[in-house]
Amino acid sequence: MQSAGNRVLWTGLKPNVGGTVVRSRFLLIVMISLLVIQAASAAELSGFLGDIATLKDFRAMRASSSDPNLAGNGDARPIAPGKTLTLAELKGPGRIAHIWFTIADNERFYGKKLVLRMYWDGEATHSVEAPLNDFFCQGHGMDVVVNSLPFRVTSNGRGRNCYFPMPFLRSARIEVTNDGKEGCHAFYWPDRGRRLGPGSEDRGPARQNDSA
Repeated sequence: MQSAGNRVLWTGLKPNVGGTVVRSRFLLIVMISLLVIQAASAAELSGFLGDIATLKDFRAMRASSSDPNLAGNGDARPIAPGKTLTLAELKGPGRIAHIWFTIADNERFYGKKLVLRMYWDGEATHSVEAPLNDFFCQGHGMDVVVNSLPFRVTSNGRGRNCYFPMPFLRSARIEVTNDGKEGCHAFYWPDRGRRLGPGSEDRGPARQNDSA
């Protein structure tokens, strides 16, 4: 609204007070979110590196599909329909620290048909049971990328990583069963863990059951 002499002219313009308030609130939320993320990242980094100079009471161990012949290149295993492949048989006390899988399988939705099972301390019944893709947070048997702290799946959904710590007291066994109609051509894995010393308190079994 403008004044010209004794006349008042209406320009059709209004101060956008509501929009200004919305933008201010949005900027405030963004700034708070950035501060929270920065604090969480700092805490996470401190957790990973805070004890880097402390002597550890464990031995780093690994179970993998590597070719027993060091000069060979047969670093994968096939799984025929209806068959079970043992990925690791470990002696405790210990803790699985990292699991990585990549797979060559042409059957549709093979991630729902390869079933992962884990057994702790000599038990007859599995404590962990899940279709492979479900375990790695890939829904509907699809090969998709996942980016989280405990799970990270890369390479168009085929490089599967799990960083959940899985402690056990006496033993651990990891298996994969092919419930599909076609054979899995190649299953690659290295599972990394720790053989714990006598003073370690990290010995409880890890449990999960998702047989959907």
